Amino acid sequence: MAFSKLTPHLRKGGYYDMFIFYSRSGDKLYHPTGVKIELKYMTAKMEISKTHPSYFDHIKKITDEQSKLESIVMDYVNKYEEKPAVKYVKEQLEKPIIEVRQIRDSDFFKEFSAFLEYKSEVLKGKSINAYNSLEQGLQQFSQDKNLLLSFDIIDKEFLNKLINYFLYEKVDKTRVKKKRTGMNNNTVALRLKHFTEFLKFCKYEKEIQIDLDKIKYTLTREKKKKSIKSYEPVKPVINKEELEYLYVWEGCKPSFLKFRDVFVFCVKNGIRISDNNTLMKYQTMNWKCRSY
Repeated sequence: MAFSKLTPHLRKGGYYDMFIFYSRSGDKLYHPTGVKIELKYMTAKMEISKTHPSYFDHIKKITDEQSKLESIVMDYVNKYEEKPAVKYVKEQLEKPIIEVRQIRDSDFFKEFSAFLEYKSEVLKGKSINAYNSLEQGLQQFSQDKNLLLSFDIIDKEFLNKLINYFLYEKVDKTRVKKKRTGMNNNTVALRLKHFTEFLKFCKYEKEIQIDLDKIKYTLTREKKKKSIKSYEPVKPVINKEELEYLYVWEGCKPSFLKFRDVFVFCVKNGIRISDNNTLMKYQTMNWKCRSY
């Protein structure tokens, strides 16, 4: 559900100013995006023409501003079950934006770096990647919500906001052709499991004052409300011998050979079939993905 819409305003100089429109109880807000479009680049439907030389840059800027406004409204609706007043939205939009450097240099993420070092001593190979993904997800959450994370703000409201973000809002930026918003329940369960491990590390190894029992209790209740089951490791459905047999199977139809190759390649490298579309030739070598 969209709470706002893009509204172009015609100016005397022969161009359109692009605003994000929001209203509540008769009050109106026109939030500027900073995008100005000449008349010749506006379509009959009052949309930016794809022939504009900076089309994608402008669309990204507009989308970022609208997402910011939508996020503020959605957080308020989730908490109070009604739309916020225009004054409240305006005040939230005018808050100074937290820079990425501030997020990464915060005490919270310094402790997370120490946690990653601790985990890397006991984990082998790619097992640490899931913890790295949690760190990236928390940094993205902090940036998208314009919220500097600290241990003092971890309460029921914060945890509910974090779970909703993982479930419905987090954008999978690894996808090039088609962005995906939100993660599946099993992945969210894994992120929350690792987040709890991080807090446990901070409490017992770093002696940071955290009410861990209360946080665990809150997470359990919020997960039940949103039907998030405990994390279940993915079970293999095909073993190495079966995979090798499949590749040399003579009964495979010629028209299916390319699909077989894609399937075998993805299984051997542990990547999703859909992610295969974003791979470039230089990223692969001898049936393997290059690691960076």
